[in-house]
Amino acid sequence: MNDKGNHSPKQQPDWQQARLVWATGGKKLPKTPGENDFRLLADLKAAAGSYRSAKEITVADRTREWTPDQVADQCEALARVLHQLDDAIFARIAGASHAPMQSIIPVTISNLYILDSAFRNARIPTLPRKKKQEHNNFLVSILANIYERHTGKRATVYSNRKNSKRVGPFVEFVDAFNKHFLSGDITNLNARAIQRALTEKADSPQPDSL
Repeated sequence: MNDKGNHSPKQQPDWQQARLVWATGGKKLPKTPGENDFRLLADLKAAAGSYRSAKEITVADRTREWTPDQVADQCEALARVLHQLDDAIFARIAGASHAPMQSIIPVTISNLYILDSAFRNARIPTLPRKKKQEHNNFLVSILANIYERHTGKRATVYSNRKNSKRVGPFVEFVDAFNKHFLSGDITNLNARAIQRALTEKADSPQPDSL
């Protein structure tokens, strides 16, 4: 079966955008992608999806009105109350329901303690409202891994000797990615912010998830 049509730029509307992004990193891609070229596009699309998910999580953390510990406290409190039920209460609730309360209550208590433990041990940022751009740093870390893997170059930011302006191919790579794969969604990811994110990545390296 001939699948050359699948390699046509018309069949891959994002391919030309990928070419523009990779060109900033000095990697020239063909006009028509070959069999081994699609990973270059797939990694960029995966990075965009990861960024959007991370942003949704960050926004949810900042706007949440309750904390996991508060929910855990309520689970524990309810479990303690249920544990203290006496025979008179059991008889009354048993008469008000067809459900087997003698077996339901112990299971419910056990599940409440499981929820209590889960909420207390959940990996929730301690100060989510003070890390509004955490998803941006996450994106820079992912893009740095992709950039270094495919170009063989380090993702760095350096100062121009003439005007001390922070520049570098990786800065252009991130800017182009934001423009072509996020429709310019990020408005505050300048070279200084990218440099800070790279420093944070170096200090606390995370495994590459892509």
